[in-house]
Amino acid sequence: MRTRDMRRDHAIHPLDGFEHLPFSLSVSRRSGHRVVRIGGELDMVTRSRVRRACVDGLDNVVEVEMEEMSFMDCCGYGALVAARLALQERGGSLTLRHQVGQPAELLAMLRLLELGS
Repeated sequence: MRTRDMRRDHAIHPLDGFEHLPFSLSVSRRSGHRVVRIGGELDMVTRSRVRRACVDGLDNVVEVEMEEMSFMDCCGYGALVAARLALQERGGSLTLRHQVGQPAELLAMLRLLELGS
């Protein structure tokens, strides 16, 4: 939230101001499986679109191309986990490809936390 939005008399919707953030999503097929390409930010606002792109349709094998992602928060990560679980329930899989920048750092940190358990 920006400082100028914190005025008491200013009513704010929780998602106001987020519609301008960069985000792109495309779905294609390669070698008999679904490829979901995400660009920009995977977060609370975009998570449901990404999850649906991964699980909708008949494809059980999904690759998520992340090279154009600039940011991912815990909601975005949760969407990927939910998609993976849904695909695994029907005998499929979800693979993350080409992680870079902050999303790659988040995934590495989560792996470290998992190893420490």
